Parts: sequence; C-alpha cells; structure tokens
Amino acid sequence: MEQFAMMDALSGLRLRVTQDYNNEEKVVTGIACGVDTHGCLQLRQDSGKISTLFTGRIDVIY
Repeated sequence: MEQFAMMDALSGLRLRVTQDYNNEEKVVTGIACGVDTHGCLQLRQDSGKISTLFTGRIDVIY
C-alpha cells in the first residue's frame, strides 16, 4: 500500500468519474484519496462519502 501511495498521480486532485450502468451514465465528483487493497480508486465525494470505484472514465477537474 505504501508503494501505491508513493506513485498515486491522482491523490488530492478533484475528479469527475463517469461510469456506465445498464446503459445509464452515473457521474460522481470529489477528491481522490488513494487506492484500496484491491487497487480501486477511493473518491471523497462532495457530500463527504468515500466511494470505491473499480471502473470508469476519470477526468481531472481544474
């Protein structure tokens, strides 16, 4: 986990993640806060909830 954290280029950046569920687009935004033990992106959403995201298109928001 320490090695993941050292190479995490997205940590601390504001992101928009777009996912496709059954032909419906779901978009979540928040701050990247690392990866879990499975390599999934951890995203602290604007609501404060931390989501674990396995797939999706990631856009950095400036």
